Amino acid sequence: YGFQSDPTALVKNVIVGGNLYSKEMLYDSSGLTNEMIARKLSLLQVGNEPIYPDPNEPKSAEEIQQKGYNVRESVKGPGSVEFGIQKVNQYYQFWTKDSLIAIQEQRNFRYIKDKVTGAFSDRTTHRWSHCLDGRRYAVASYRMLQKQRPIEMYHFSPPVRAWR
Repeated sequence: YGFQSDPTALVKNVIVGGNLYSKEMLYDSSGLTNEMIARKLSLLQVGNEPIYPDPNEPKSAEEIQQKGYNVRESVKGPGSVEFGIQKVNQYYQFWTKDSLIAIQEQRNFRYIKDKVTGAFSDRTTHRWSHCLDGRRYAVASYRMLQKQRPIEMYHFSPPVRAWR
């Protein structure tokens, strides 16, 4: 969920065997309310597929769930960013051709170098992480909660790190 400084992003993820297929469904930086997000979900025909939202927004998750969407708990905890990156990187990753912002994010995503040591830190370029987070939360949550099988997953991206 984004509102003021971050966009709201929705990514559909499908895992088939060792492949992760993702599609950017929504990327909107106009300050969507939860009511507006629910309307967009309806227009996008999001059915009963699980949605793994930003765990830092429990009120938003609850409001979207009350609108009838299958909102589930996302995996979050110490080291969750690196954990999620590792889980995503276990797959061959594909974006649909029309996922232009997501592809741009993945191409521009970087770990940030420490100004003192010159070594890469665990901090990342936040600006290029929203759709990538859509993959990370969904895949990490799916891998923790279910056995691997073809499944469709959606996720609203939080303003946190993604992967290399």
